[in-house]
Amino acid sequence: MDDRIIEILTDYVDTDPSAITEDADLRADLGMDSLQLADLATRLETEYGVVISDRDAMNIRTVGDAMKIIEG
Repeated sequence: MDDRIIEILTDYVDTDPSAITEDADLRADLGMDSLQLADLATRLETEYGVVISDRDAMNIRTVGDAMKIIEG
């Protein structure tokens, strides 16, 4: 897993970085709310130089989902 994604997520959630796995649900496991998820999508766009459509952003449920979007 990309260490940079873990760094980014630890800016949003107060959890041990080892809890951030590909299967971790951003809402249920990491406690992110909808505002944080929207901000995360924007930050991923900036950090990785990708464009994330509103539809794709709404479908990001797990850390793995976010990774798939930034990997193209």
